[in-house]
This record gives sequence, structure tokens and C-alpha cells, in this order.
Amino acid sequence: MIISYYKIIKFSKGLLGKDLSKGESWVKKIKLGGKKMHNAKRFIGVTLLILVLVLSVACSTVATSESNSTSASTVNLTSEANEVDLGNELVSNISTDRMVETIRLLSATDNARVAGFDGEAGAADYIKNQLESLGLETTEQSFPMKAYAALNTSLEIVSPENQLIEEAKALSYSLGTDAEGITAEVVNIGLGANEDYADKDVTGKFVLISRGGDYFYIKAERAAQKGAIGAIFYDPNSEGAISATLTHLSKIPAVSIAPTSAESIIKSLLSDEVITVNLKMEITHKDATSKNIISVYPSANNPEGKTVIVGAHYDGVDTPAANDNASGTSVLLEIAKILKEQNVELPFDVKFITFGAEEIGLVGSNDYASQMQTDEKNVTIAMLNFDMVGVGSSFEISTAGGRSASQLVALATDELEKMGLSPTVSEKDNSDHSSFSYNGVSAILIEAGPFKAYHTDKDTIDVIEPPTLSNSCELGIRLLVEALPKQFK
Repeated sequence: MIISYYKIIKFSKGLLGKDLSKGESWVKKIKLGGKKMHNAKRFIGVTLLILVLVLSVACSTVATSESNSTSASTVNLTSEANEVDLGNELVSNISTDRMVETIRLLSATDNARVAGFDGEAGAADYIKNQLESLGLETTEQSFPMKAYAALNTSLEIVSPENQLIEEAKALSYSLGTDAEGITAEVVNIGLGANEDYADKDVTGKFVLISRGGDYFYIKAERAAQKGAIGAIFYDPNSEGAISATLTHLSKIPAVSIAPTSAESIIKSLLSDEVITVNLKMEITHKDATSKNIISVYPSANNPEGKTVIVGAHYDGVDTPAANDNASGTSVLLEIAKILKEQNVELPFDVKFITFGAEEIGLVGSNDYASQMQTDEKNVTIAMLNFDMVGVGSSFEISTAGGRSASQLVALATDELEKMGLSPTVSEKDNSDHSSFSYNGVSAILIEAGPFKAYHTDKDTIDVIEPPTLSNSCELGIRLLVEALPKQFK
């Protein structure tokens, strides 16, 4: 607010009845004593009072204007300092309690979110409702898939003495057995690579295979080709029997056991004992549908339609699936909530996608990415995939084959280092980022660890570490608000 000196004089003139706007000095006309001195004193006092009032009003008006401007609507990212300040402000709004509660709801029941069944559909509805409650436009993308579930699995050592293996889990898409099961001796095949079968007769037998190297379905197919009638898998680094997928119905039954049980069998085999087991497995599989939930946080000033995809899969294996991947889903929802409620203005749209049927072969993300038109790919500058981000003190940034993501990796590792963390970089294609990478979009996987309960029944809410969730969410926010906007300057 600016008021001219002339206006102040004119206002004073009205009070005193004197024309003080003319050139001659009024001071020279004042004589000591009498009425003129009285008027002079009165004028000085009134003028000083007016100046104080005017300055006070002006400062108040400017302050109010600035305050209203800041709180009115969006905050534009016009400088690096603004980006950092806004990043810090948004990070302060992260609620680990809110994320933990989301995980608790999604992982409350064992075997709850297996693709193609009611639990997964219920999780999709919950996610959609959460995004819509923020006022974000949200849609569904349905796709066909094969739903699979193991109803009953039993593995028992029948010789040299009867012993039930207490923890045994069918691999998804394993062939089942009849009611009597199949009985045969066990041969230890190590990692189950081609060379591991040299000089070993596995015809009509079970093969015991360690996790590592090739995918499970490749190992199961190889075992069938070598003449085995069943495959028993174990992960030496897990805390129990793992849940894994063969992606399509196998030719032989495949089951997993805890590493302690596997070590006991191997010890007996090394002592030249013959171990015979009986496997019973009742399974069901059917044609079904799953869905991706897609929500957009739009930019108000984005003429080219640039987009960043933030993704996470919400389905799980036949475990509570808290960290894998209710954690990534909770981080995605938290980022969406903070951006929307703080009304952040970005130079690109943010497309939030939660994918179904990831655990059975990245079906949901493949369905979305494979249908992207060239124009959509060209304006999609990054895909950030959050998978297993609720456990562990170490972060790993991974890429897949296909479109290079070196610049995106550099941005993510730089932000983590600013946060006081030391990330590792690797190449993995076993999560949804790879669907985008192979379809021409720069994409990375953000993952925390180590996580020994991976794909086991111990993947419950109890393993979740709130500080890790907070760091994962902070990384996502800082990439969106600080790192990626620099690409548009």
C-alpha cells in the first residue's frame, strides 16, 4: 500500500484549515506564542499521528496480502529453494500411523489378497474408495487371469520313519494330486540347474531344490523333463516355507518347505539314508478377473501432458502379505493424500496405479503397460514402483531391461543420500517396474530390506517398521517435488 506525501498534506490541511501544499515554508509564518503557535503545535502532532497510522495500515495490509497469497491455493515450484522448503513441509505431514493402519486392514487375514478371489477384489474396492475420498478421479482397468488356490497341502516322510513336515506350501499353479497323493523317494538337486542333474537318476522321484538362479517355473519344467514326479523347494535364507508362483499350471506337483526341514532331509541323504515322502495336494483354479486401480492428481499448468506414474501392487501370495505389498500400497496412498490435501502444484500429472495379479507374473502391470499408446509413453517421464518398503534399514534401487533408467536411478540415489541413507543399485525384473521398462518407459523399483519373511506366513503387521515406511514415503515425495521438477526448468 503506497500513500503519497501530497495526500498526507492535503489531509492535514483539512484538519487545520491551512493551505500547506504551497511552496512557501509554513514554519517561517509561525510566531511564538498566541494562536499561531498553538496551531503549529496542533499541526505537528496531528501530522505525526497520521504518519504512524498510515505506516501501520500499510504494513498490516502488505503482511495480510502476503499471508493470503501463501495460503490461497497452490505452491508453484519456481526455485530450488522453494522445492526444498516445500519438500520439507510435505515430509512433515507424513503419518506412519496412517500407513500402518492401511497395512493392518489389508493384511488382517491370512491368504486374503490372492489374485482372482474375493479378498483381492475387496482390497481393490478399499483402495478405490480411499483415492476417491480425496477427490481424485479414479477408474478401474479389469483384465482376465487364471485364479489359483491350494485348498489342502500335506507332505509327510513315510520312511525310514513316519514324520509330518509341519510347514509345507503349494506353489501357485502347481499341479495337484489325487486323494491318495504320490509317494516317492527324494533326491537332492541343489539349485536345480541342468548341470545339477548330471549322474543323478531322478526318474519317478521327488527332487529337492534350493531357491536361487532360475525362476521356479523353469526349475519345475526342467525337473519334469528329467523325469521327476514332484519338486520340493526351499529357500535357505527364509524363516519358513515360502510362497512362490509358477505363473502357469505345472506338469508336476511343486511344494515348498522350511529350510530347517530341508536341511534335515539333506543331512539324512548325506548319510546314505533313503528318504521317501508322500505328498497330497488339493487345488482349485478357475478363469477370473483382476483389476488395476488408476487415479490421477492433475497439474494445473501442463500443456504437454507430462506424467509420472507412482505404482504398487496390492495383491498378495497366500500369506498376510503385510510388507509384500500392503506396505507399498500404503505409501502410495499416503503420497496421494499429502499432495492433494496440501494442494501442491507440479509441472506434471501424477498417475497413481495399484496393480492386481502381480504375484502370478506381473499380469496387471503388463496389461496396463502393453496397452500404452506411443503418445502416452512419450509423455510419461518416469515410473516409480514401491514394492516391499516397510521393513529394513537398507534401500535398493533396481532397474530392468528395456528402456534406460540411469537418470532416474541417479535422482533416487541422490535423494536417499541426502536423507542420510546409502542405497545399493541392482537390476531386477521381478516387479511391476519391468513391465514399463520393457514397454519403453523409464522405470525403477524402490525396495527396502533385508526381509527374511518374504513370501512366508510371518509376513504380518508385526514385522512392519514405521521408520522404514516413513523413509520410503519421504523418498517418493522428494522425487516428485524436488528431483523430477528440475527436469522441466
